[in-house]
Amino acid sequence: MDSQISQKLNNVLQCLEVNRMTISDFIEQLLQGTDQIHESAKNNLVQQGSEICTHLYQYSDTHTSISLWANEVRDLGEIGGDNGVDESMSDTSNEQRNNSRKHWTHVQVEARNTALQIIKTIVCTSIILQNSNERCNYLQGLLGIFFHLTCVPQKVIDVLAHVGLSISITSIHNAVDSMSKEIAANIKQGINNPEALHCSAALWAADSHNPTLPKQGKCLSPQLAAFAWHVRDILVQHGQYFGSFADKLGEPESVLWIPFTKTDQILFHSMRIKQSTADGNMELMENLLRQGGIRDPIDKEFTSAGDVDMSEHVLLIHSDLLTKEWLDTIRNTQRIESTPKN
Repeated sequence: MDSQISQKLNNVLQCLEVNRMTISDFIEQLLQGTDQIHESAKNNLVQQGSEICTHLYQYSDTHTSISLWANEVRDLGEIGGDNGVDESMSDTSNEQRNNSRKHWTHVQVEARNTALQIIKTIVCTSIILQNSNERCNYLQGLLGIFFHLTCVPQKVIDVLAHVGLSISITSIHNAVDSMSKEIAANIKQGINNPEALHCSAALWAADSHNPTLPKQGKCLSPQLAAFAWHVRDILVQHGQYFGSFADKLGEPESVLWIPFTKTDQILFHSMRIKQSTADGNMELMENLLRQGGIRDPIDKEFTSAGDVDMSEHVLLIHSDLLTKEWLDTIRNTQRIESTPKN
């Protein structure tokens, strides 16, 4: 490097250090600045942006990071419709645009090749490690579970296992069974206080499907009751003749008040059940209850150690409106009940 160029470079670096700015901060602030005195430097930076990227790409220490960055920008461009070249630059000739497009395409190819090289290196290393020690099968285990979830044929999995890209069918089934047992245990431990739902009889006593329920007169809904309280509040607080009833006004009753509690979400097994029919929804509910360890005591598979009898409790189900309609249809078909249980 020439001594004069070196001295100028030292002066610039000292200025940046004195002002406590990095080169990245300097470029960012310069591009975002609006002062007219900086326009010349900003235009010069914009015109030489492609050349700066080329220098960074050609430098060995920044070649990989620039390639990966270009690959990410290319992916975002594909999603947003941007091809990496600004077509709105009216002061740029067609030849310059073509050169910029060719350079951008070259950068994309290099970035893709770099990413593929990294992937191939990881795959080869995983195959070698698994060949040396069967317990070094992290990549093979992930791919095996993925093949199981995507219903890859068994013969294909056997071939991939012999190649070293997957674990065997037996190992996949053992892994799925192990995860299933762990999830089932978490599901059964999810009910911290089942006695809080021990209100089936109380709900049945007020259910419209109960044939023994006596007919009651009309009463205000919770929303209308709250509205009535606000009307009384206006009369008491702002009326001329109702101030004496202020001590009897009280507070409005809460409508569908739900306390704040922390809940844990636990994944269930995947189920190949069609939810477009009433039978499918019933099969789905039975499968979910069976996974959660909620069974009928008269069931042969009921075990007192792991299953729970929830016949006297209320089961809260979260689903969409169509599922509710199917369940209501099934419930209406069994409308003549005599007890809360059946």
